Amino acid sequence: MAKGNSIAEQILEQLRSDIVNCYYDAHALITEGEVSERFQVSKTPAREALNYLCQEGLVEKLPHRGYLVKGFSMRDLENLFQFRCILETAAVELAIGQATDAEIEEVRRLAQQRVPPGESEPYLHYNQLNYDFHMALAKLSRNPILTATLNNVLNQLRRALALDWKCADVNVLLQGHCTLIDAVERRDRELCRKLVERECTCAETRIFGRELPQELSV
Repeated sequence: MAKGNSIAEQILEQLRSDIVNCYYDAHALITEGEVSERFQVSKTPAREALNYLCQEGLVEKLPHRGYLVKGFSMRDLENLFQFRCILETAAVELAIGQATDAEIEEVRRLAQQRVPPGESEPYLHYNQLNYDFHMALAKLSRNPILTATLNNVLNQLRRALALDWKCADVNVLLQGHCTLIDAVERRDRELCRKLVERECTCAETRIFGRELPQELSV
C-alpha cells in the first residue's frame, strides 16, 4: 500500500489485527459497506484496505458479494510452517553475518519482554510480542524482500497460532526468544538453525496434536 494514505493504512492495520487474532472466523464475509460504516469513511479506503488483504492472502475477493476470510487446510498450514522455517533460517544466517552488536542488543530488548500476569487475554499480547521479535530479527538480515515475505507468512500463521497460544504458557514460549538471540550474538549458525527449526516444529506439533520429534524435544 502506498505510503501517505493514512486512513486506508489505519483500516488495514485494524482489519489485519482482527483477522489474525481470530475476531473474524474463517470463511466470514466482510463487505466494503460494513467496513466503511464501521470506520465512518467512504468505500474507497475500505476497498483499498480489503484489496491489500487479498494480496497478503488473508481474504479472497468474491465478485458482487464481498471479501471472504480465507481458511486453511492442514496441508496449507504444513506448507506455511515449512516456508516459515526456511525463511527464518535464512534471515538469521544473514543477520549473523551482518548485524552489529548494538543492533542485536536492540532485538534482545524485545526478546526480554513478557506478558504481565493477570491479563484476561494473554495470548493477544503474546501474539504481538512474538511477531515484533521475529520481524525485528528478520530485519537484521538487511534483505527487504526476505523480510516482506516472512511478514506475509507470519501474518497468515498468526490465526492458527492464536488458537494454539490460548492453551500454552505464553511466557515460557517467550523465553525461547532470549535463547535464540543469545545464539545470534555468539554467531553460532548451527545452534540458530536448530532453534528456529525447534520453534517452528513445536508450534506445528501442538496445533496438529503430534508428538515432538525426539531430536527436538530437549
